[in-house]
Amino acid sequence: MLQGAAAAGAAAAMGSAVAQVSSDQAPKILDSQPMPEPPPERSAGPIRPGRGSMLQDKVAVVTGAARGIGRAIAVEMAANGADVVVVDIAGNVSPASNAVAATTEELDETVRLIKSFGRRG
Repeated sequence: MLQGAAAAGAAAAMGSAVAQVSSDQAPKILDSQPMPEPPPERSAGPIRPGRGSMLQDKVAVVTGAARGIGRAIAVEMAANGADVVVVDIAGNVSPASNAVAATTEELDETVRLIKSFGRRG
């Protein structure tokens, strides 16, 4: 895994795929209120391997992969057979922004989730 630029490159790892995984464990809060979760019929549900796609044995590059939408995309691609190169700044983007910066630990967790599907991340 590359860390200097907060980028995680491909690293060989083979293992058994997990049945389901949620890519984001952070509390879902907006304006100090819990965010409602969509009902099951309006959600794709937890990430499951083998949904059937053309990603098998392809390589995907995902930016902003330490958490949120970027992590969800990276893990979904891995669940569908792609090896995934993940990249994130993992630091402050702008002094004008009050967004909480992603961390290298969060990027490492994304790589761990990718590897849990037996893919390289």
